Amino acid sequence: MNHITALNLTSKTHSTKDQIISLLSNQWPLNAKEIHNKIQREFGGELSYQSIHKTLGELEKNNILAHNGQGYELSKSWISNSKNFFTELETRYFDTPEKYKIYPNFEGKIRFEFSDFSQFCVTMAQIFSSGVLVGDSQNVGFGLLRHAWWPFNFSFTNFELLKEIGRTNKDAYVIVKENYPFDVWIVNQYKKVGWHTIITDSKDAEYENDIGVQGDSIWQAKFSDETKKLMDAVYKRNANLGDLFQEYVRQSLKKYPVHIEVTIEKNPTAAKLLLRGTVKKYFGVEIND
Repeated sequence: MNHITALNLTSKTHSTKDQIISLLSNQWPLNAKEIHNKIQREFGGELSYQSIHKTLGELEKNNILAHNGQGYELSKSWISNSKNFFTELETRYFDTPEKYKIYPNFEGKIRFEFSDFSQFCVTMAQIFSSGVLVGDSQNVGFGLLRHAWWPFNFSFTNFELLKEIGRTNKDAYVIVKENYPFDVWIVNQYKKVGWHTIITDSKDAEYENDIGVQGDSIWQAKFSDETKKLMDAVYKRNANLGDLFQEYVRQSLKKYPVHIEVTIEKNPTAAKLLLRGTVKKYFGVEIND
């Protein structure tokens, strides 16, 4: 299965744009009528020819498709960018810098800085799944987030990382302040790994930065104003992984510089108080020792 097909596993959950890309990744060139007939036959639904024609025009305008005189095909520059996407992602995913490593039994405060949102998401996920922040306490935690975290430069192997977090952090309480389309999609992925204690659209949350607790440790992530603008824009105009992938190909994610400061402090007493107070306030649940 190629990466384009992998973005479109089911016909009911993905857009017409995704279906067209999936078709043309396996057979090309195809004219508009052929594409319309194949979508009707292979994906079902009641899409009109006019709707398909309009979508083809949008994809061609965004340089995802090209028309070679005989029909439509995937743009070679788009395919090249897609290849670069996964090459870059492989480098990021398998070469996590040592500067983000946390050793067992650490004490005091640790500070990290990130200039890449995807690296931030993957690194924090790896830290949480490792259990290094738990210490001597039970592995219970919460996260209060402006937006649900999800790497922009996404690999399908990150689904396995998400499953690992769900497996090792079953008692997780998540509060997401916003409720943009991409927030909704991400929260559904969280729920699939077993996190059902999630509240969304909680704009009255009192913390300015993303903050949370895991075991003995308190963590906090401070996003620059430019990073917040980037996240707001991306989360508002994208509704699924296919949309996000096309964002990357168009290079629109590089518009804003990213700066994220993360502070992690091992403080069992403060962590316990913050955990108990927050979970009781938002979820009505008593956390016992």
